[in-house]
Amino acid sequence: MNDPIDEAMEARFDATGKWRQPPLDIEKAVFAREVREMAQDCLETLPQAQRIAFYFREVEEMTTDEICKKMRISATNLGVLLFRARNRLRECMEKKGLKRD
Repeated sequence: MNDPIDEAMEARFDATGKWRQPPLDIEKAVFAREVREMAQDCLETLPQAQRIAFYFREVEEMTTDEICKKMRISATNLGVLLFRARNRLRECMEKKGLKRD
């Protein structure tokens, strides 16, 4: 007779006893969600042009040329917007308790 625990073990572990798919690290998942929420809150505090430039670069992964054309700005202006956005985001995240070690 096949014991249900045997089926469960075979489904979760390979022949060498290693996880086929390791369980979710709950601590990491919760931390990632908290960081995402902090980042979203901080993004909302940015001036509109900085928020848009940052979104295009980091989320949409657009090139400098693409962003400049879409926003109708120079590459120099884009550089300034991204620099300021990143600095403000870093400062905001640090104020929320997220700091580099």
